[in-house]
Amino acid sequence: MPHRVFRLTVKFPLFVLGMLLAVIWGLAFHLNNVLKRDLEYLLSVQQFSAVSVIAASIEQETRLRLKTLADLARTLGSVDFGADPGRIDDFFQNNSVIGALFNGGLFVLDPQGICLVDAPRIPGRVGLNLGEREYFTAALARREPVVGTPRTDRLSGRPQVAMSAPISDAANRVKGVLVGITYLDADNYIGRTVATYDGEPGGVLVIDPLGGRFVAATDPDRIFAAIPASGVNRMHDRYMAGYEGSGVAVNSRGVEELSSSRRIPATGWFAVAVLPVATAFAPVTAIQRTILGAALVLSVILPWLAAAVVGRWLEPLRKTTLALREMTAGRRVLSALPVTTRDEVGELIESFNELVRDIDDHARARCIVVSSTGKHFSAGMDLKVFDGVEAATDGHGDRHTAMEAFRRHVHHLQGAFSCLDQARMPVLAAIQGACIGGGVDLVSACDIRYATADAFFCIQEINIGMTADVGTFPRLCKLIPEGWVREMAYTGRRLPAAKAKEIGLVNEVFDTHEALLAHVLDTAREIASKAPLAVAGSKVMINYARDHTIADGLDYIATWQTGMFSGAHMSEAFRARQEGRAPRFPDLHPVRRRM
Repeated sequence: MPHRVFRLTVKFPLFVLGMLLAVIWGLAFHLNNVLKRDLEYLLSVQQFSAVSVIAASIEQETRLRLKTLADLARTLGSVDFGADPGRIDDFFQNNSVIGALFNGGLFVLDPQGICLVDAPRIPGRVGLNLGEREYFTAALARREPVVGTPRTDRLSGRPQVAMSAPISDAANRVKGVLVGITYLDADNYIGRTVATYDGEPGGVLVIDPLGGRFVAATDPDRIFAAIPASGVNRMHDRYMAGYEGSGVAVNSRGVEELSSSRRIPATGWFAVAVLPVATAFAPVTAIQRTILGAALVLSVILPWLAAAVVGRWLEPLRKTTLALREMTAGRRVLSALPVTTRDEVGELIESFNELVRDIDDHARARCIVVSSTGKHFSAGMDLKVFDGVEAATDGHGDRHTAMEAFRRHVHHLQGAFSCLDQARMPVLAAIQGACIGGGVDLVSACDIRYATADAFFCIQEINIGMTADVGTFPRLCKLIPEGWVREMAYTGRRLPAAKAKEIGLVNEVFDTHEALLAHVLDTAREIASKAPLAVAGSKVMINYARDHTIADGLDYIATWQTGMFSGAHMSEAFRARQEGRAPRFPDLHPVRRRM
C-alpha cells in the first residue's frame, strides 16, 4: 500500500493551525472594530457627562455674576453720580465684598462710554472712552446684563472678559453701565472649574466662537490662543456650528482624539473635553498585542500537541489496521479484531439555571415570573440529589474525598437558586398551596413574593433529618424576623400565608390562584414598562445594601451613578408623560461571556 503523506495525524494539526489563525485574526478584527466602537460609545457617554458638568458649572457661576451686576446696577440707579462721581466710590467701598467675584475689579461708564470711577483704582482707566466696546453697546441696546467678547485689556495688556449691566434711573432712563472684569491669566472661576480636571488624561477647553479664542484650558499654553482655522479639525467645525455631542477627529496638532462638547448659553461659549485616541483605546491595543503574541506561541505548540493527541486517539485504529494486514498476509490467525471503547463522562443538565442565565445574559425579558400549575407550588427537591451521600457513607472508597465532592455538588445546587438573586431583572414568585423545602429556597431568592390564601411555607429539611443547605437560612434571615426562622427551622411547622404576609415574607395574599396570577402579571408588566437600566440598578443597589453597611451602600450608589446615570432615559420618561404615551426605553445589552 502506498505511503500517504497527508494522514489524519498531519491533516488534523494543519486544520487546527488554520482554525487557530482564523480565530486569532478574526478576534483581532473584532476587537479593532466592535469593541473599539463599543468602548468609544461608553467613553463618549462618560466624557459628555463630564463636559456637561463643566459647562453647567461655568453657566451657573456666570449667571451669578450677571445677577450680582444687575442687582448692583439697580441700586446704583438711585444714586445721583452725575454731579458727584465720588458717591460711586463710597458705594463701591460699602459693597467691596462684591469685588471678590471679579478679579479685575468694577467700573462705571456714563451714557457716552466714559469711565467715571473704578475699584480698585487702575491708572489711566478713569476718563478712558470705552464706548465702542460691545459689552457697553449691547448693555445699552438690550437693557439687560451681557457677557462681552474676551479680549486683551487696553491698559494692562492682560487677557480679560467683561460683564456689564445697564444702570437705569427711576424713569427707566439709562444713565450708565456697570462693568465687572475677570482677568483670564489670574485665578478666576472659569480657570478653577477647568483646573478640576487637570492631571486627568486628555484635557478641557473653553472656546469663544465669536472671538475665535480659547478662553480657558487645562494646557496653560492654549489660554487666549487662537482657535484652529475652519477645515483643520472636523469635530471642532461641528462644535463651532452649534453641535453638542461627541466624535473622533484629528486635532490641529495632528493628534487623533475623542472629544465631547456642551454649550454655555449665558456666555455664547462652549466647553470641550478631549482624550487622545491612543490613550482611550490603550486597553484594546494591549489586548490585541497579547492575543497576537499568544497566537504566535500557540501556532508552534498546538499543531505539535494536536499531532501527539490525535496519534494517541488513532492508535487503536492503527493497531486494528496492522492486524488486518497480518491476517491477510497469513502472519496472524483469523481472530476477532481488537476493539477499544471509551465511556463518556457523565453530564449534568441545569435546565432551570441555564434558562435564567440565558434570559439574563441576552436580556430576553425585563421581568421574570416564577409560577406553578396545579394545587401546589412546590413539594421540594427530588431526593435523588442526595444519592452522593449514600455513596460516600457506604464504606466503599474514601469517605473524605467523596464528601468533598458532595460539598461541591451542594455549591452547584445553591447556584441554581442564586442565579435568581443575581439576575439583572426582578424575579416575582406566585405561590399557591404548598411551598416546601427547596421551594422555600427558590422563593427566598426571588425579589418579590405573592401567595394565595391556602399557601403555606415549610422548612421540610428538619422533618427528614437534615439541615437546609441551599439558601434558606442566609436569605430567609434577611426577609423575616429571626425568631420565625428559628421556629420553622427547629420544628418544621407550616407558616400560613396570612402570617407570612404579616411578618413580611409575602407582599399580598389573594383568594384564588387566578387573582394571584393576574396581580403578579400586572406587576411584572408595570416593572417592564420602566427603564431596564434603572430597574437593574435598583436591584443591584438593594442587594448591595442588604449585604453591606449604609456607608458602603451610599459610596457604591455614588460610584454606580457616575457611570450608569442616563439623562437620555430621564428625558424619555418626561417626554412620554407630556405626550401621554408609554415611554420607549432601550433593553439591557446582552452579557458577553467570551471575548
